[in-house]
Amino acid sequence: MQIPYILLIQFLSFTVVMGSRTIFSLTALEFGATEFEVGTLAAANQAPALLFSFLIGLMADRFSARVLFLAGFACGALGIALAAAHSTIPVFYVASALGGIWSAFLVVLIQRLVGLLSTRESMARNFSNQAMMNSLSGISGPIMAGYAIEHLGHAQAVGALLPVLLLIGILLVAGLRLLPGAPQRGTARDTAAAPLDRSLVRIMLISSAVQLAMELFPFYVTLHGHALGMSASAIGFAISSSSVVSLTVRIILPRIVKRYGEERMLSSALYVAAAAFALLPFSSSAGAMVAVALLLGVGMAFGGPLVLMLVYRGVARERAGAAIGLRMTANGATRVCVPPLFGALVGMTNLFGVALFTAVLVGASGWAIMRGDRAAPGIGRRE
Repeated sequence: MQIPYILLIQFLSFTVVMGSRTIFSLTALEFGATEFEVGTLAAANQAPALLFSFLIGLMADRFSARVLFLAGFACGALGIALAAAHSTIPVFYVASALGGIWSAFLVVLIQRLVGLLSTRESMARNFSNQAMMNSLSGISGPIMAGYAIEHLGHAQAVGALLPVLLLIGILLVAGLRLLPGAPQRGTARDTAAAPLDRSLVRIMLISSAVQLAMELFPFYVTLHGHALGMSASAIGFAISSSSVVSLTVRIILPRIVKRYGEERMLSSALYVAAAAFALLPFSSSAGAMVAVALLLGVGMAFGGPLVLMLVYRGVARERAGAAIGLRMTANGATRVCVPPLFGALVGMTNLFGVALFTAVLVGASGWAIMRGDRAAPGIGRRE
């Protein structure tokens, strides 16, 4: 029951997280925010992953998951409550930052627990299921946000997230015994000082490219869709379309990985994502944008689970939290710096140049994986 319970908490929590991101961005645009301001709003949400993920990972290796889950939830609940009470752009910055802290806790704790509770044989299946919950929340969150804006208005849309938030709180309190307690003392004592393998560092850098594609696509679609005059629900549907196809593909992910290997599939996934970004500026309608989102979904269906499998095979179990925290820090550095920078570039130039640059960057990461795989086959595998 432990993994199903953890995945249920993940789905509900990230439904709120994804929904709030969409509501904050669209409401800020409605209130007159510029593209750069929307980018900095996204950066405020991603900054905690850069600042706190490694610390959260160290804490996860030392302290009870029960306490850490509740601490993260308290931050997220406070942010949503503030935004529901005062729907203004300055409050959205505070709520985004608090939601980012909650998200950082969730990512590190859930990925650590799924890996530690898995056997070698069940790891691909469990990480695939964990990624499927991401896809489901990527569908439910933006769609809920879009319809909440259309039916309740921009200022009241955050209130639609409060019932889901209440359900999460009830489940956390009622199911605390299903979460592991504190690890045995001394198992993570030298985690921070332990050196990292060079191949693991390379995988973490490539992980940043995977997260770059996953995070920038909703950002681009929001700006491009708003410029085209698309409705909030149409923008939400376009964003969630990539998660629909990711969900479908991840059902068969374990069998595909077993046949072709992690590195080969990860490289191919990044090539497909690069093609999606190259086509994005040519999407002049909701239907075309959905088609590009589906293409991205095919590529990103493999990205997250495969990176996690490579990370787990390169670290000792007692260092799992720190390794995931370091991965999140690398991802956070990219995700915090890129949205405001790319938002400013879109404002100064146009979407075409920025999307093309992203396509080249993601495609180059796919090439780097295969180049490293030929130099050192089976990177990151822990026997």
